[in-house]
Parts: sequence; C-alpha cells; structure tokens
Amino acid sequence: MTLTRKDSQGKDDGVLLDSSSPCPHVQSIMAVTDEQPVISSRLEVTESIDSQHPELLDIPSDFKRSHSVHLTGINHVLLREKPRMLSRPRLSLSLNLTSSLHPKRSRTSLGFASGMSSESDCDDDQESQRQLLCKGSRQMFPEELRLCLMSVSMIHSEFWGVPFNHETVPVCGIGPKNRYRSILPNLHSRVMLSQIDNDPSSSYINANYIRGFHEQPEQYIATQGPLANTIHDFWRMILMSRSPVIVMLTNLNEKNKSKCSPYLPTVGEITSRDISILVTDSEQSDGYLVTQLELRQKDVKHNVCHFWYNSWPDHGIPQSPSPLLCMLEQVAKCRMSSPSAPVVVHCSAGIGRTGCFISIDIAIQQLKEDGYVDVLKILCRLRQDRGGMVQTCEQYEFIHRALLLYEQELEKRRTEGTESLLPFFSE
Repeated sequence: MTLTRKDSQGKDDGVLLDSSSPCPHVQSIMAVTDEQPVISSRLEVTESIDSQHPELLDIPSDFKRSHSVHLTGINHVLLREKPRMLSRPRLSLSLNLTSSLHPKRSRTSLGFASGMSSESDCDDDQESQRQLLCKGSRQMFPEELRLCLMSVSMIHSEFWGVPFNHETVPVCGIGPKNRYRSILPNLHSRVMLSQIDNDPSSSYINANYIRGFHEQPEQYIATQGPLANTIHDFWRMILMSRSPVIVMLTNLNEKNKSKCSPYLPTVGEITSRDISILVTDSEQSDGYLVTQLELRQKDVKHNVCHFWYNSWPDHGIPQSPSPLLCMLEQVAKCRMSSPSAPVVVHCSAGIGRTGCFISIDIAIQQLKEDGYVDVLKILCRLRQDRGGMVQTCEQYEFIHRALLLYEQELEKRRTEGTESLLPFFSE
C-alpha cells in the first residue's frame, strides 16, 4: 500500500508510507471540526479494502465508501508507527479510496491504477453492488442465530461484505437541508414534498421510503434528525404521509455536538409556520419517553404518537436490548390505527440507529411468521432503499443479539399463552 500526500496543485508532497507488506493497522481516523484549517492536503490510498484489511474501515461513519470524501480538520491518523507529517494539528485531509466492499472482489476487477478507475469499471462495480444487494441472503433458525453469536467475526465479515449503496441527488439548493454532506437520500425511494412557489428545492427532504417485511412499499420513512431550517419540512412530511408514529433515536446533543434540532414541544403547544403541534399526553418509560401529539394545519387535524429513545449512544449500541424491544412492542400497537401509513424513524444521520430499529422490527415480524430470520437480506433491502443503513458491525451484531433475546422470551410467552413481551420487559 502507498500513502502519498499531495499539495494544493495536486503535486506529490512526499510519501507518507510505502509498503508491499500487509497493510499496517490503522487504529483510527479522528475527525475534528476546525473552521480555519491551515493546510489543504490530499492523502491517496492505493489499496483495496477487503476482508484482509478490515481495520481500514474503522473510519468516520459518515465516510462515503467508493467515493472521494473531504474530511475537514482531521487531527491525526494513528498508524503502527505514526508519521511525523500527520501529527500536525488542524490538518485538512481528503481520502481518495476506490474500494470494494465485497471480500471476494479482486483489486484488478476494480480497475486499480494509481488509485483511479475508469468510468466503465465504475459502472461495472455499481452493477455488481446492485446484484449483491438483490441476492444477499442467509436464513437462520433460532439455534443458528445462537451459534453465530458465539463467534461474532462471521457477523462482522458479513456486514462489511454488503455495499453501502450511497447516491447523489441532482437537485440544486439542497445543501443547507442536509445534516451531513455525504449522507443523501437514494433517488428512487426519496420522499417528495409538495412544491412551493415552483421552487424545486421546496419539495426536498433528506428522507427515504423503506419497504416492509412482505415488500410492502412505504412502510417506514427513514430520515435525518431535523435541522433548524428543516423542522417545518419535517412536520409537512408527517401530515402528508399521515404517519401514526414517530420514533426518535438520538439526543439533541451528544459529545458537545448537535445531533437534532429541538422540534418536539415538552408541554403545551408550539407552531411551525402554519402547523401547530400540541402535546396532549406524555409518559416516561424505562429508557424512552412517549408523547401524544395533535397536529393542525388549517382544517386538517392529525394525531401522532412520538417515541423518544434517548439512551442509545451515537455510533454505539445500547447496554441492553430490553427497553428497545419493549418500545418496539408499543410502536407496533400504535401503528395498528393506520397500518398502511409509514412509521417515521430518525436518529441524527438517519441511517445507523434508524437502520437498526427498522431491521429489528422487520426481523421480529419474520420470526413470528416464518420461525427464522434473514438479517442479511433485510440489511440488503434497507440499503437498496437508503444507502448506509446500519453503520457499524457492532450495530449489526446488536441486531442479532436483540433478535435472540426476543426469540427466547417469545418462546417463554408462548408457553405461558401470551404473545406480548411487555410484562417481561416492564418488570
């Protein structure tokens, strides 16, 4: 693998690392924000990311694989022997990785040559990724689910073999409406709001429709945490879709960073332009808050139940799946009032925790109906609808652990003659 730094004119500015041996372990890439980076450099990595070098994938979760991404203000990169050139503070780097996320793909098939690939190679790679997303499947009965969790390396390898399937959106003026520049809605499934004053950007919201267990269209909406300038768009989407449930899986601020603008009234009533949002009831449960809301826009009235699960760390996993499984049961009951309307789910970026929640919900339905789960197929379908769903291998593992716990308690409840898990998880 060769690491070279380029200056602002694109000329070589020194070789940081040149090794024909197996790739050195990259422990982490720590991204920090800095409004005035003093250096603008380019780090080129001419190496395939595959199952032999999974450590290279331990990069910021909003990194867009198979694309060139600019990460502003990277503080430093920890290698086995950290180069002195990378230890400068306030360093702005861009990583150009043309990578395969399938462990069996070779470097040659990806068209690697000086870190670049031809247009035809990119088209072939995109088609190959689409085929992988269509064909990915691994059915597991409860005993197989239990066995695979005894050695999670297979689960992690399976996760990294699934293409992330990010896309771009050719709509002008949408930049300020995206919380993260590299996380955009996939075109074919994106939610379209009604257009205002012939402005194309007024119909844009960073959200995608997600299919359900039986491939029913628009069973969920996965979206980012609202920004201050998109709160009104968010409520427009709720009214347009007639969603009976909103699931919020993030805190407003995490690690001194804004993850979601405050859009939910704590008590009383607030207004967002011509939409009023009234709190009619609120109840605190173990790990989450349930709020009943009444929305009004002129003569239109709509009731929605808001679930706020606030004990799930960003890029991490909950300490226990129990409160989440309990909330899932309540969400299922609330959506029965409008079973054909989508459940709106969001975290901060709308792909990590959001992807986990929807995956578990779909897999629970599959466990009940078929007696087995196919988490890989569920993940592939989610990423067909919204790129990057489920961000880390730890989150993917958590999905399996939550399903195993659910199956174990479901079996107990069946023996006792009840399907509900609420008594168990409420104890």
